[in-house]
Amino acid sequence: MKRSTDKSRGVGLPYSAQIIGAVVKALDLDRGTLTGRTARRFFAGKPVSEKSQAEIFEALSEATIKLGFIPEPTVLRRFGTPMSTIVSEALQTTGERWDALLALIQSMSAPIQDHSIAVNGFLRLVVIDLALRIFALARLADLDPSALDTPIWAMVNSQSRLLRNLVRDAGFTREQIADRLQVSDTTIDNWLDGKVRPTRRNVATLAEALADGFPDASASQIEQLIQRQLTLSYLADLLVPVIGREQLLELSTTLYRFVRAISANVAQLERPPLEENPTAEVVAMMYGTAHTSTFPLIEDLALAETDPEWTKYIMVAGVSWDVAFQRIVIEAGLPRTAAGLAQDISDVSPIASNHLGNDQSLGPSEEIRDRLMQESTIDDLPRIIRGDNGGLTRTWENGIALRQGLVRDFPTNPESHFNLGSYLGKAGELTGRRDLIDEGINECKIAALLLPEWDAPAVESAIILANFGAYEESLQELNWAKSVLPEPTPHLEYGFGYTLMMLERYDEALLHFKEVLKAKPDYALALRDAARCSFKLGDHTNGARYAKQARQLGDPVEYYLWRNGAYTSRNSRAATRTSSGGDSPPA
Repeated sequence: MKRSTDKSRGVGLPYSAQIIGAVVKALDLDRGTLTGRTARRFFAGKPVSEKSQAEIFEALSEATIKLGFIPEPTVLRRFGTPMSTIVSEALQTTGERWDALLALIQSMSAPIQDHSIAVNGFLRLVVIDLALRIFALARLADLDPSALDTPIWAMVNSQSRLLRNLVRDAGFTREQIADRLQVSDTTIDNWLDGKVRPTRRNVATLAEALADGFPDASASQIEQLIQRQLTLSYLADLLVPVIGREQLLELSTTLYRFVRAISANVAQLERPPLEENPTAEVVAMMYGTAHTSTFPLIEDLALAETDPEWTKYIMVAGVSWDVAFQRIVIEAGLPRTAAGLAQDISDVSPIASNHLGNDQSLGPSEEIRDRLMQESTIDDLPRIIRGDNGGLTRTWENGIALRQGLVRDFPTNPESHFNLGSYLGKAGELTGRRDLIDEGINECKIAALLLPEWDAPAVESAIILANFGAYEESLQELNWAKSVLPEPTPHLEYGFGYTLMMLERYDEALLHFKEVLKAKPDYALALRDAARCSFKLGDHTNGARYAKQARQLGDPVEYYLWRNGAYTSRNSRAATRTSSGGDSPPA
């Protein structure tokens, strides 16, 4: 899967189209919609029309059903619901959810430096989501979830393990299989040793030969088994270099364990017969943890889970992936909450060390990182999201105290002051306390004076005020940042653009967003806001262009507003500043 390799910005994660492209490649398809030019553009992350996207999702759904990867429950036929439609909707909604979160990560976090931590955290949420969907599918198709055991596809040399076991259990030798398929012994050796993946046609021929040794299984069933395992093995091997084989096995076995646990819990409930109403299972299969109706199943799973770390993720997955993703990225990144456009401290520390004369004072200090990583507010997330203000207050108080301690221990380290300042700003925003806002600004100013070349603390004061709704004051802070920074940076330009946009100075704001896009043309928030300013100025051509690009990168807000008629020529200039929602700048 394609990821950014820009070392200065950390490691990026693939968008849903790239992930789907990897799935299509794993399926080993050689013709049709999924292998055409438009699909290849889509899988490469390039824009295609909505109609083309829908056709790709539908084609993938039909292919997975036709190949037997996803069964087609007979109960759905009675309700006139094609399985391909359900799978297609599941792919689309899940892809949009994933892309929106990637856009959020891009705009609201420091770059991911330890991507194994980040990907492992993301995959825990995916495991919980998939467990719900697989449970629902198994129940609809009347499959036995207890048959799910340690997955061969996640093991080392999974292809070799699978094919060797099948040949042995069928009672054949390698030589006999080679004779039956009329291929060389070397070809069979390469398959059984996992050196070469057999083509789809060869798998079908192999399944026919093996079927003679399995009286209770048809050739098509054996073919489906092999193809399913080879496909999952290919996808699993893509993750091994990122998270390691041991972690992959832990995630995959937990997935099957959760499916069994959810199935056992539901078996004790008084649900209507599927023949009468399969709606709950269909919803779970289509939307997973994103649908509120599945939360009782999530709660039951959390109560039954004995691993406290998994319990945390289960509860968070059921209420807010947004919050969980932000938390994971903060844990996986450097100890700060700089926006994705901000400079990395390593980019400016060599220059700054000349006037400070002490590299050690610049960091990032390993001790600062270690102490921040030990803080785990994820424990409180479910209570906070449900409105437990006591939990929120305790969380912020503990976080502030931790960061104040770091400032005392590292008084000349700009990161310690910036971390405290941005944290105080966020606490002030969420609690409505101006005193915390002012304290946060003061700490950011100290960090900026300690390291004048670094744009993150210089701009952070303006971001804190903008998040608080004090846009005129925010603009003053941006002008101050401009005066102290050696030169304007994309982070500063975006701060100006956002604040001016909120002051309805759209023509000035658009100029700043254009500067951001020169430096980073795939920055979703800048594209979204450039679209908004263009629409407000009556420029529908460029507004639509920016909105389409933003949607492709995970932020569809302005695109859907435009498509739903919010920016007609009559009301473009009259629309209020709150019409687009999601206005908070990177924090």
